[in-house]
Amino acid sequence: MDIAQHKPALFYFLAVVAWIKFNTHSFADHKEHVIDLLKRVTTVSVGTMEVVRGMEKVEAACGTNC
Repeated sequence: MDIAQHKPALFYFLAVVAWIKFNTHSFADHKEHVIDLLKRVTTVSVGTMEVVRGMEKVEAACGTNC
């Protein structure tokens, strides 16, 4: 896997961490929202990896004739 493939997920994760760390509001006030956001980021990241793996399988099956 190329590191570039992980950058979007890493960016969103770091954005959430930064939001949590530097947010002046109480975490308890936004707990459900943050948990929902983390679930969404995780879902997108897992889905992206499934697509990438599927593309790798197709590429391996087709060779250079795809």
